[in-house]
Formats: sequence, structure tokens, C-alpha cells
Amino acid sequence: MQNNCKTLDEFIGVQLQILRLKQNLKRIDLANLLNVTTEQIRKYELGKNRLTAKALYIISYNYNVDMSFFFENLNKTKILNKKQDLQDQPVSRLKKLLNIH
Repeated sequence: MQNNCKTLDEFIGVQLQILRLKQNLKRIDLANLLNVTTEQIRKYELGKNRLTAKALYIISYNYNVDMSFFFENLNKTKILNKKQDLQDQPVSRLKKLLNIH
């Protein structure tokens, strides 16, 4: 399945929505699991807010999917070449701080 996401957050959000629908879950089910609002789940699914590693782990554990599910079919050249995502990369920031090229 290919989607036209502009950011990695959008891609993971789409994967979250796919998982939710495959598992016949409502947003309230995920909201209760993560102790957030259904609006927050909607924002995760749209890629407007970023899911934490902890949230991805909790979802993966509770719905019996590998965390790699959220990155399946990721087309790196389409998404990770976007300037915003590259700037968000902690490794690149760390390299700058340490003056590593």
C-alpha cells in the first residue's frame, strides 16, 4: 500500500489508522489505552501530532503487532528527504553539536 504522506509523522499516523481499522477499534479505544483524548488520536492519525516511542510500544504490545508495523512500506526517498523531517532528526543535530561530518 502506498500513500502520499509528506512527513514521517503523517506516514505513522496512516499506519495507526490502518491498525485501528483492521482491529475494529474506535478512536476511544486507543484514547483510553494511551490516556489521551479522541481528538489527540485524530491528530496522531493525521500526522499533526507526533506519537512517542512509548505510545508506539504500548499500542504494539496491546494489539499484538511488531513496532516495525508503523514503518512498513516506508518509502524513504519520498518522505525523509523533506527538509522538515531531516531537521527533526536527532542524529543530525547531535552530529552538528559534536562537529562530525
